[in-house]
Amino acid sequence: MSQNVYQLFIFRIIQGAISGFIPSALAFVSAESPYEKKGYAIGVLQTATSTGQLFGPLFGGVLADLIGYRHIFQITGILCFISGFLLIFGAKEMKMNNFSNGGNELKNLLKNYRYAILENRNVRFGLMLIFLSQMSVMLVQPIFALFVESISGDVKHISSLSGFAFSVAGAFTILSAPFWGKKNDKDISKFGIHGYKRNLKISFAGAGISLLLQGLSGSIFLVILFRAFFGFFLGGMTPVLYSFVSRNVDEERQGGVMGIASSFTTLSNVIGPGLGGLIAGFWGLRIGFYLSGVISLFAVGIVRLIGRD
Repeated sequence: MSQNVYQLFIFRIIQGAISGFIPSALAFVSAESPYEKKGYAIGVLQTATSTGQLFGPLFGGVLADLIGYRHIFQITGILCFISGFLLIFGAKEMKMNNFSNGGNELKNLLKNYRYAILENRNVRFGLMLIFLSQMSVMLVQPIFALFVESISGDVKHISSLSGFAFSVAGAFTILSAPFWGKKNDKDISKFGIHGYKRNLKISFAGAGISLLLQGLSGSIFLVILFRAFFGFFLGGMTPVLYSFVSRNVDEERQGGVMGIASSFTTLSNVIGPGLGGLIAGFWGLRIGFYLSGVISLFAVGIVRLIGRD
């Protein structure tokens, strides 16, 4: 219904302000899932989220060519209404939150931030790792197509190959997230917090090496291969980290703290692309991949600090 770009801008701000579905879904799944299956449940949720992020732009682009841009917004709005009705009449909250906020939402928000960042050491490390994991993804997003084009030479259908190369990481994340979630639950039952640490070390190290190899690649086919490896290890980062945060939070704080965790993801989504484009402009396209790889490898050191006094 927007008649100009300013109206669209305002409506997008309103949309961002009220669209808290992902943190709410994370809190709901974390609270309702049995303790021993939290990792698997969050892994499945991450799979659903990644599937939408992978296929949404694809279908949106195709439909925009067929029926126009305005109808895409209308279809999206209808899908949101359908999702809302399914939640209202389909989802049942078995574990009710008895936490009383006393009518002061801002005060409780500040309490949750203080608890997550200052009082709970494990949650603080978890939030840092969530930010770094997503930053390693977003730094290369704005430069990826340009990088693929720069190394491809006279390869035909470069646009299609570039899109496929970018999407293959999402596809492998979708496939691997439930595997990592289930593996994490199994390792937690055997090794406790060291199960988390072992899986996170493997995931961050594998992702870091994959990113460095992408930056060193001279062929689009090597980039596709290393993107697949990166997607596989990425599936062991985000759901495992959300599960880790969830397990280290009191039940009455689940919603607030999981929302903060989601906010750290959003913060990296805002900072990453701009920073990646700036770095590429000054130092070249490959530097973004190297920096992302170094960030992931640096995160391995942070993982080692988890659980220490």
